[in-house]
Amino acid sequence: EQVRARGVSAMTGVWSDSFGWTNAVSDLAKRYTAVTTSGMSLIAGPRASQQALRILNNGTAVLELTLPTTPNARVIVGIRFKIAALVAIGDFITLYDGTTVHDTVSLLSNGTLQIERAGTTLIAGPTTEVATAEVWHYLCVNILIGDAGVGEVEMRLDNNEVIAPTVLDTRNAGTAQVTRIAISGAGGGADIAYCDYVIMDGAGSSNNTTLTVDPRVDYLGVTGAGATTQLDPSAGSNYQNVDEVPPSTADYNSTDVLNELDTYAIADLDLLTSQQVYFTNAVALMHKDDAGARSGAAVLRSGGTDFVGANLALSTTEHYTNRLDDVDPFDSATWTRNKVNATEPGAKLTV
Repeated sequence: EQVRARGVSAMTGVWSDSFGWTNAVSDLAKRYTAVTTSGMSLIAGPRASQQALRILNNGTAVLELTLPTTPNARVIVGIRFKIAALVAIGDFITLYDGTTVHDTVSLLSNGTLQIERAGTTLIAGPTTEVATAEVWHYLCVNILIGDAGVGEVEMRLDNNEVIAPTVLDTRNAGTAQVTRIAISGAGGGADIAYCDYVIMDGAGSSNNTTLTVDPRVDYLGVTGAGATTQLDPSAGSNYQNVDEVPPSTADYNSTDVLNELDTYAIADLDLLTSQQVYFTNAVALMHKDDAGARSGAAVLRSGGTDFVGANLALSTTEHYTNRLDDVDPFDSATWTRNKVNATEPGAKLTV
């Protein structure tokens, strides 16, 4: 997946999801920490060939992620949403440190957005910048967890500043960091749909207090064989076993040889006017089928070199692992469309 936007510099990428990689909500548990799928479905998104996650108002659906990076006091969450009718939603986006809720982004019945700490309103946006029903909006919220005089909030809706940078006490208890993020909206009284889900943090050195502005997450599926095809295909060619949406377990690529890997050609990134690639996210679905310790990793091939992500200790249950790159790992240069199109994501047996 590639995260793109117009006109701002990148922070450190933590997570991205286009929801275009599957059409089965049961697959979400392979990427997320906790998923309650009651009242959850995948529907057409705002762009052609894109999907969105829909949460029904009469369900209990929630999508929760333990952040895969070192916890940071600052997080930037961006998400596109559409609500069927204006109703109050108190658990739109929730930021946790462990089990402690620091802050929540809430939607009020008049379309106003506000930020709460432990159920108490910290700051509300103006009634002149509001969400409306049956319209796709993009929300970006930038929160620094900290006590009075340290914590800070900022919010944009559809590129418009809803809450200017404001110093507030944003730490509820525990440590001034965010380790988990949940999105929901269930039980609010109206269906809500989400897509273009992006999480970044303040660890980067480039504009690390600037909000993202209207990013989009593009899923680039496998289209052909890459430079390396060392894994054993269960049928046909290697790439044909990993090009399905949703991912199929009926065919696969496998190995029991340490350090063997596959890489794959991917679809080209659409050409946009004035675009900037924030980061890439190479994602691999992996599991083991026997006893004994095994680990695997996602791979991104760029400039003729294979760059390997963090090890995932494999179990007999399928799970995704990923490798995030804010810049091209080959030359540390800013991502461009041509650079992205030349990459090859893949998977490697590392232990």
